[in-house]
Amino acid sequence: MATPARGSLWRHHRPYGTRMTPHQPGPAEIAASDYDPAIARLPHPYRLMAAMGHIAETSGYKLGADDYHVLAFGRVAYDDLIRMLATESMNQPVIERMCAKHPSFRAFVGVSSGLPGVTEQGQIYWLLDYLRWRFQGKHFFQTTMGLEAGLQNTDIAEGIPAAMVRPPYPIQYIQCGDAVSSPYHLINPASGAHVFEGAYVLTGVVPPGYPESGLRFIEFVFTGTAYGKKDNLDDATAAITLTVHDENATMLEVLEEALNDDDARGLKREAAEATDIRQCLFHLCKILLYLNTEKVVKTPLNERSELQVRLARVGAGKRGKLERQLTRTYDRIVIGAKTPPLSGGGGPAIDSGRHLPTFWRRGHFRNQPYGEGRQQHRIIWIEPVLVNADVAVSAPQSKPYVIKGPGE
Repeated sequence: MATPARGSLWRHHRPYGTRMTPHQPGPAEIAASDYDPAIARLPHPYRLMAAMGHIAETSGYKLGADDYHVLAFGRVAYDDLIRMLATESMNQPVIERMCAKHPSFRAFVGVSSGLPGVTEQGQIYWLLDYLRWRFQGKHFFQTTMGLEAGLQNTDIAEGIPAAMVRPPYPIQYIQCGDAVSSPYHLINPASGAHVFEGAYVLTGVVPPGYPESGLRFIEFVFTGTAYGKKDNLDDATAAITLTVHDENATMLEVLEEALNDDDARGLKREAAEATDIRQCLFHLCKILLYLNTEKVVKTPLNERSELQVRLARVGAGKRGKLERQLTRTYDRIVIGAKTPPLSGGGGPAIDSGRHLPTFWRRGHFRNQPYGEGRQQHRIIWIEPVLVNADVAVSAPQSKPYVIKGPGE
């Protein structure tokens, strides 16, 4: 197996266009002219499944449980791909082996590499993580809007070690709030700015044969919503892989190292793109930090499973409507409180009768020592507070906040 230079093959940041299967234009052409707001606002993995299901219903392409990537690669290559994803923790070895073994996959990678503004990784890494997610548990988290507001007004303290940022599963998707109202964006050159909706998060250990073998990595594939765009698959992605060389290094150091390494190796971003990717990346890390705090709030919401139970009980005449609803529902674990913390302190001033302004007092994560000799550590979240909320008609708009790296 070839040994790539560190970061040159599996650290990346590129958007992708809407034509995801150039070898089979039928379904892609249908998808490119199809827009359903209920489908378009679904988070990325369920949007893909719903869009493909809709294509199957309206076009005669009967894709079944396997989506239209079977048409792109062929059944043998597709099945081989699923087996490789089950045994390889990292995507690059899968790409190399699939390209060497299957001409159809190699052709797909070649066409993907030739698309404007797209690298081979930018076009297929989201696909590999999507397939991993589908066949390895469909672990899905959704933050509440209250948690989103709190984390957007929270800093990552300098002392937070990378060891504290650990995704719960090898692969998961994390949806940010309602998926369509984040203040952060991703850029697709063909369709402009897309609201950041969430990310696939892959983690594991770099396999033998690579310079960073044995080190832990976290791969983020950020996705931008298709809601309000021209079709159900008109979205955007951006991806980056963090390699943890030192678990005691701060999270800020690890993040900035990855971003700077990309820049040094030719993946230079425009200023606006660099800001977007930093904001999305730091926000996802704050969600992962929150997941590892003692006060994390988790609420299972099994809408899809409950609807499937209902489907099993009804006759054929009533199945159609429920089956259509099924494509627009999904199971997830909702994390966070419903509302951000408030503080009423500061009513009318006694001497002037004037109200103090309403503002956010920023929160932060803290690496707190505890136990005998204070040798153990845990992450605690000092939540932000909306001060003087009792005198505000509505919550104030927070200012854009960018965490800057060393020397910026």
